[in-house]
Amino acid sequence: MFPSFDFDAALKYLKLLRKSWLYSRLGFLLDRHADKLFFRGPVRDQFLRRLPPGVAYLGDKRPGNRWVPTWRVMVPETLAPPIKDLVQT
Repeated sequence: MFPSFDFDAALKYLKLLRKSWLYSRLGFLLDRHADKLFFRGPVRDQFLRRLPPGVAYLGDKRPGNRWVPTWRVMVPETLAPPIKDLVQT
C-alpha cells in the first residue's frame, strides 16, 4: 500500500484559513516524510511560495528551538533536522 496525501485539498484549506504560518508548519512536517508522500517538485514549490514573511513556530517559543530556513520555521529540538540544515537559538 502506498501512503497518500491530498496536497490540493490541503492547499485549498490553507488558503481558506488565510494563515500563512500554516504553510510553514505543514510544509515542514510534509518535508520530513517527503520520500514517502512524494512531496517534491511543483507541489512542494506551491507551499514554499506561500510562506510568511516572518518566523513561524511549530511549538512554543522557548530556548533550544531550531531555525529551519527553508520553511522559515522554528521547531523544537526533538523535531529538528540534521544540524547542517538549521541554526540553534
